[in-house]
Amino acid sequence: MCSETCLIAHCLGSYGGALFDYFILIHGSEKDSRMVRTCSARADIEYEHFRVLKSYQSYFWYYAAISLYRANSRCSMPLVHFTLMQEYRGLSRIGKSLTAAYGGAPAINTFDRKKRILMNTYVSDVSQMVAENNGIVAFDNWCNVYGSPNLSTSRDTAYLKANYTVVGVTKYQFIQRPSFMFTMLNPHMALASVPQLVTDLEEFEAQVSHFHS
Repeated sequence: MCSETCLIAHCLGSYGGALFDYFILIHGSEKDSRMVRTCSARADIEYEHFRVLKSYQSYFWYYAAISLYRANSRCSMPLVHFTLMQEYRGLSRIGKSLTAAYGGAPAINTFDRKKRILMNTYVSDVSQMVAENNGIVAFDNWCNVYGSPNLSTSRDTAYLKANYTVVGVTKYQFIQRPSFMFTMLNPHMALASVPQLVTDLEEFEAQVSHFHS
């Protein structure tokens, strides 16, 4: 049965590849599995490439990532990547441990080690890029006000004020390195994001809460 299924998947040559077709044969719906089998036997039947890719691509990617990690514990980066995305969207440490216990994520110690390596590499690459002047840096102020669910006597209002200076950096290989001339702003113009003088920011130096590389 396995050899027959593998042969069918290998002969189709769909956009998703042989492993994707094999996945549909084993784990797809009855309708899609029947379509794959029919297309392998009859050339006049149209293979619905884009529909099945849209329906199964995420499921297949996660299934493949779990299968590769089970086959070789050193192949953990796909699941590390997936767990990082979940962490960014609020997955707690207990949630990561629970997902790992069910085989849907790498062991928590493996994740911590891989994440630390990725962070160190990222910070090193960005620092080197900035030091060699091989990037473009942009900054802006981000201001917002949030409603607070709790009353506080230390605040004048029931709102939480947020004021951050956001800095973005991107790598860029200059074919011809540009030169910029610093231009003073019009003294009669006020821009919330750009101070007239850099020294104007010294007053707020003690209020900086944290810095992200």
